[in-house]
Amino acid sequence: MKTLHLTNSFHETSGGIATFYRALIAEANRRNHDIRLIVPSAADRIEQLGEFGRIYHVRAPRAWLNSNYRVIYPSQFFSPTSRLQKILASERPDLVEVCDK
Repeated sequence: MKTLHLTNSFHETSGGIATFYRALIAEANRRNHDIRLIVPSAADRIEQLGEFGRIYHVRAPRAWLNSNYRVIYPSQFFSPTSRLQKILASERPDLVEVCDK
């Protein structure tokens, strides 16, 4: 089974949510479970974490209430050629979780 998780509540130095997802990826690696995470970022890039974990950093604008965070807006989903649609099409996850705290 492959799971894909999408959250806006993530940045490199954030506490709880980033810590939670990194722990989830570490456990997925221990269990040989494919896990993908999509997070907003300053630039598009892919971070491989072990054999089974991968974080897709998707270029997104800064959040207006807290500029430490960036936001993936719904408009970034709609186009079939969007980065998010391409990730979903290539990964073909069995389960998708969208979590915004």
